[in-house]
Amino acid sequence: MKRIVPVLVVLLWPGMVCAQQKPKEAPPTAPPWTGILKPVTDGACVPSLTAPSPCAVDWSLSGIPGGIPSSTWKQVGRILTPSGGDDQPKIQAALNACGATSASSGHVVLLGEGTFQLSSGGLAIPQYCALRGMGADKTVLNVTAKTGNAVSLGKGGPYYRFANGGQIPITSGALAGTSSFTVAAANIGSFKVGALISVDQLNTTYVSARGSSGNCSWCDNGLGGIRTQGVTVPVTAVDKKTDTVTVGDTFPVSFTQSPMAVLMNAGPIATQYAGLEDLQIYGNKTLRRATFLMVNCLYCWVRGIEINYADVAHGEISWSYGFVVRDSYFSNGFIHHPTSSAPEMSVQVDYRSTRGLIENNIFERLHNDIMLEWGAAENVIAYNYGIGDYGDYTQSGNSGDPYVSWGFLAHHGAFPMYNLAEGNVGSFLGHDAIWGNMGWETAFRNYLRGTDRICMPVTSTREPVTCTPFGQPPPVPFPNTTGINSWWKFQGISAFAPGFSAMDWNMVGNVLGSSDLNSLVDYANRKIPVTDRVWAVCGGSAGTPCGANSRCYYCTPNQAFVYNFGYGHMSDSGTQNNTNCSSTVTFGNVANNCGSQAPWNTFYEEGDFDFIANTTRWVNNTPVSLPPSFYLSAKPSWWGTLPWPGIGPDVSGGVPESGGHAYNNPAKNCYEHTMGGSIYGSERSPLPFNAMACYSGGQPPLVSSPTNLTVVVQ
Repeated sequence: MKRIVPVLVVLLWPGMVCAQQKPKEAPPTAPPWTGILKPVTDGACVPSLTAPSPCAVDWSLSGIPGGIPSSTWKQVGRILTPSGGDDQPKIQAALNACGATSASSGHVVLLGEGTFQLSSGGLAIPQYCALRGMGADKTVLNVTAKTGNAVSLGKGGPYYRFANGGQIPITSGALAGTSSFTVAAANIGSFKVGALISVDQLNTTYVSARGSSGNCSWCDNGLGGIRTQGVTVPVTAVDKKTDTVTVGDTFPVSFTQSPMAVLMNAGPIATQYAGLEDLQIYGNKTLRRATFLMVNCLYCWVRGIEINYADVAHGEISWSYGFVVRDSYFSNGFIHHPTSSAPEMSVQVDYRSTRGLIENNIFERLHNDIMLEWGAAENVIAYNYGIGDYGDYTQSGNSGDPYVSWGFLAHHGAFPMYNLAEGNVGSFLGHDAIWGNMGWETAFRNYLRGTDRICMPVTSTREPVTCTPFGQPPPVPFPNTTGINSWWKFQGISAFAPGFSAMDWNMVGNVLGSSDLNSLVDYANRKIPVTDRVWAVCGGSAGTPCGANSRCYYCTPNQAFVYNFGYGHMSDSGTQNNTNCSSTVTFGNVANNCGSQAPWNTFYEEGDFDFIANTTRWVNNTPVSLPPSFYLSAKPSWWGTLPWPGIGPDVSGGVPESGGHAYNNPAKNCYEHTMGGSIYGSERSPLPFNAMACYSGGQPPLVSSPTNLTVVVQ
């Protein structure tokens, strides 16, 4: 091993600007979606069962104002090196001494090359501090501790309760497009500048925690599922003369139904500006929850990391605001089935986490890549790449799991709203309606293939991944005797599937389906028929097939679709009898049946290219000019030489399986051309990854090598 000389280093990453905590002010120019979608203050932004409400927020405000600030932060202490024993106490001691007082004067704890052992516990990163390695292929945290999380950013939770007396009635304000509210004079002293609070209200007519599996009583943090619509916002001013609280954002909806401002018991002030950078976390099936956990965190981030097998979830983000997860690689895991007591094998954004940015990441062989639930709001999920997700039938008991197309971006648990998915490449986007509904979600310029290949093994063990030879899916149980090690997923196939209670999906400029859908066969070599669109309920403007037995999950052979509208869950055939879908909570469905026309009636589609139908659909059949992005004002510096925009009906010359309408985004390009993966998966997953190397090499670097270093030998 190299001998590492202790130095004090200041790293300057080009393109990263120091950020101050301040209210997020709207830019002087109109959002790029102007003329296509409507602002939340528009009178048309009222939910309905019969017509679209194509509304949006200004997503340019998501993430950390000015970007991740740690490029100018000074190193504190010496570069730490592996001891050969338990390194947790040493690293945590350095983190405890890392604190600073502002985002402009933060500190970095720097880990050298090698493998650090975390055997006695996880790590907690304080505010104004970043834990940084030398790169995900050089610095490794080997986690053998039996604890909840490997790395925590923020305070408490994720299931900490609201503070005693912490639900404070709002007496006025908190209206869409505004940023303040009033409370009674006796309560104004409870609010502190720098605190994160949640603002919510009683469920309105079209907001519900009831789904096809029952009522999600925990979707509002244990209040019974009656207050599932809310946001998390930072307090920026408290006026005790007028009893007015000002927050650092505008509200996306009007909170008028018994609105509350909710205080948290994690402390009066949120953890601010805590970061995790440029290292690998190696899992050993010992953690109980998430590899990284971000709770009650203001402007916190994860950048340039690799998670090499997660024990449960790769990451969970709860009750946080303005977070960033970018330039990272999330690969493999030890749980590939839905869980009742822990987050999914995914990066999960939940409990009203607001204004986050999940950008330019690679997700490989998870269960669901990104999951939005329990009130996640106004987040941007952009330019990520997902491949090879699967379910483990030995854990779930479902023999169909090795063949199912699990979601790239899934909505699960009431009430995600006003989130943007842009520029992603994956197999599936949808809402499962199991634990409540969602509303006003927007997808722009994504390439949703409908299927992808799965590689052996399809159990949740750490063993070599093999993708050749490719062929007809083998039957369960595994290990199979056919010699085939990869196949196209063929069950539950869809590119876009809003569940029966999904309201007001805006689908703009996406590419849905691929030539791969024409190659699907099952384990008996029966060809899978592909249909463009299917509806759970007939009538109105719905086409066919629709209604009873319109689709069949367990048919022989199975079926594949590009669009599914209004079903109760993945195996619902359109005739599902389910007492959980009662007439008392209605989305147009009849009593005790989860099928609904609401997702179709409120569906707004402008410029989506449908590969199977070989057509682009426009409102009023009239093409319009689409901007390159709904949240970026120009091509970002990290995009490099790839075509911009890279996906859409107005794009040509892209990958053949998309009909030429989609190019690789930088994450997919990194995976295939730098890391050694391919569109068909990786033989050696997890692959070597280093964000600094991955996004240079012929492109303007996303995170370049440091320049103009200040070095002080200690």
